[in-house]
Amino acid sequence: MLNLLLFLALSAATPPAEGRWLYIGEDADGMGVIDASRVEREGDRARVLVIVALPQAIPGEGQLVQYVQEWDCPGRRYRMLDGHAFDRAVSPTVPIRRPGVWETSPEESPFDRVRGHVCEGRVLPEAGADYRPILERFLAKQVI
Repeated sequence: MLNLLLFLALSAATPPAEGRWLYIGEDADGMGVIDASRVEREGDRARVLVIVALPQAIPGEGQLVQYVQEWDCPGRRYRMLDGHAFDRAVSPTVPIRRPGVWETSPEESPFDRVRGHVCEGRVLPEAGADYRPILERFLAKQVI
């Protein structure tokens, strides 16, 4: 539990620029990366820092969301833990507090690729040492 609290505290208010960023894909809900240097395994559970660029800003929140995603590996389900929303200038807007409801992810979806990496060790494409250029390219394509 202490590891989870430290992980959440370190992940909270600012999106880290450097890490080992892996590209998880793009779909109608957005485009995302995970920081492979911050994957934590504890028994059948895994946690990873996720950053998602949304196609449109959520009013009052922003267009970038950073949060810790926890996986129940044998159950093939995930939940979103606390995170933070950011505007296009990567300025924090609001903390995100989620109840942590477990969800399943469709096969071959971006989140299923996250599960494959954190639970099964599948390889994901490198996004580079700095995730910002790939997010900026995605955001540049979106209609505001």
